Amino acid sequence: MAFDQVSLFLYPPGWEQQSEATTALHSSGRPVRIVSAARSASGVGRPVRVAELSGWLVPRRFAVVAEGPTGARFASTARPSALGRRAEIELIAGAACREVNCLYCRFLLTRDAPLRLEWWEALVRGLCEAFGLRIVAADGGAVGHDEFLAVLRRADNWRLFAGRFGWGDSKP
Repeated sequence: MAFDQVSLFLYPPGWEQQSEATTALHSSGRPVRIVSAARSASGVGRPVRVAELSGWLVPRRFAVVAEGPTGARFASTARPSALGRRAEIELIAGAACREVNCLYCRFLLTRDAPLRLEWWEALVRGLCEAFGLRIVAADGGAVGHDEFLAVLRRADNWRLFAGRFGWGDSKP
């Protein structure tokens, strides 16, 4: 993960995050976790197909960067960043047999990121409502789209940028 982004996972119905601890430590001192998607115990939910997700994202200013049997990668408009021009939002859909099992979302942090929060929040709300997705919080629990800003603002990189640029929300 780059220093100038904040990321989170969304999971469709019937799927959940599986986490494995490692001995490696994050710069915050917390253990690094390796995460993957696993069928939930209930396994219940309407499948979300990669093609359906793509059909929803493309009209919303996302380009399909790559697509195959194990998923797809989507990118929004590029913006200047400390590491050059990069997509403001990158979405990576993991899939099993073209069924989305997780959606990894990366949001680019720049000095003016708070001005784009409304668009980011609307995107996540739209994804959650259209496909029944849930956000995975830092503790591994699933939360609804109404918790998006809280999850985002608790991320280490968000707090680092908030402190650096005086956004006023640098405390967890």
